[in-house]
Amino acid sequence: MLEVTIVYSSSQNLLTRVSPSQLAVSVRDSTKASHLAEQGVRVAQATFDDPSSLREAFKGGEKLLLVSVDNSENAVKQHKTAIDVAKEVGIKTIFYTSHIGADLNCPFLACQHHAETEEYISESGLQWYSLRNGFYNEGLPMMLNNPIESGAIYAPEDGPTSWTAHKDLAEATAILLTDESKLPKDRGNLVPLTASDAVDFQGIAEALSQVTGKAINRVVISDEQFLENTVKCGLPEFVANAILGIYKASTQGGFNKVDPLLEDLLGRKPETVSEWAKRVYG
Repeated sequence: MLEVTIVYSSSQNLLTRVSPSQLAVSVRDSTKASHLAEQGVRVAQATFDDPSSLREAFKGGEKLLLVSVDNSENAVKQHKTAIDVAKEVGIKTIFYTSHIGADLNCPFLACQHHAETEEYISESGLQWYSLRNGFYNEGLPMMLNNPIESGAIYAPEDGPTSWTAHKDLAEATAILLTDESKLPKDRGNLVPLTASDAVDFQGIAEALSQVTGKAINRVVISDEQFLENTVKCGLPEFVANAILGIYKASTQGGFNKVDPLLEDLLGRKPETVSEWAKRVYG
């Protein structure tokens, strides 16, 4: 049985490839997965902070899609708990949702967490694959902060990033979970899933200008100004600094990696930045 925590739309993609009886889903609030339960999927309510709930959720599973915690200071501890429980109950293979920039020295804290988690899984003795996803383009609207209204993208210096769509990653993840013959033999445990191009904010501004017919400028601001602006918007300073780490990492080339694997799995090109701009702002 597959054991999957809901991520983007992986569960719905899986249901096109396996029967509901082969799928179990763990969620913090089971009422949010009632539509899956109605389709015959086993739904369990569990959290990373409650090992007993994870034991109940994971029992009977063979594969686990471990969806990473989003930039929490307890992320690595929570990931380790899930990995330990998976091993305890007999899970054979873990697929972990990581990031293309995973590195212990990355300025973006979440990527440090991913690298630490990968190290821990590798020492677990379980079969494992780290799905090193491109940067989710669903996060762009928050980072761009109403560029259509302001006519500009105000942000610190950035570098090219392989902005990648949730829907493409969800489909590819379902393929890999249900057909391990699709796993690339030359990538080892690290499975890169990215869009076909890496684009910086200047390129995004150009794409938005083309889609909206309005000139969107790219304005580089200082790190200090960014932090001040972000805190004024109501975010805690530590969150603002974490977001700043994204820009620092991208300027160092941490997010510019692209790989053809996602396109090969989908049998089509992944969503481009221009297509994203049209979908969101068109």
